[in-house]
Amino acid sequence: MYSGRIEDLVEIQSNVKEYMKDYNLNYVYIIWFMYICSGDYKFTLESAKTVYDFIVFDGYPNPFEFKEGMSGPTKYFEKSLSTLRENKTLFCSEDDRKSMEKYDAVLKYYLELCWPPMKPRKSSSCTIS
Repeated sequence: MYSGRIEDLVEIQSNVKEYMKDYNLNYVYIIWFMYICSGDYKFTLESAKTVYDFIVFDGYPNPFEFKEGMSGPTKYFEKSLSTLRENKTLFCSEDDRKSMEKYDAVLKYYLELCWPPMKPRKSSSCTIS
């Protein structure tokens, strides 16, 4: 992985945020987080933390409720869950109530999408509508 990847990601996020002001960008960030955690693209844990920090959680109702459905390979959802669980101290601090609330909300979001694990299907994906 080249050293500019995180800086590039931050620059892309800045551009998306600027041009998509009226859009719930958590949808984009959740997808980015999944792909980074998938292990298929050689991103670092630092990249996962960077994207996690993009996710907005300010207590408003349903920050992860989207008009669009979300789907992807089951393994991406599962790897996101395991990344969150195995690195909890990276994503939140027990001394910071807001960071714990955000962590719990993101974890719950992934749990609701794919837990209990779906029976294997031809497409093997998790979906919400």
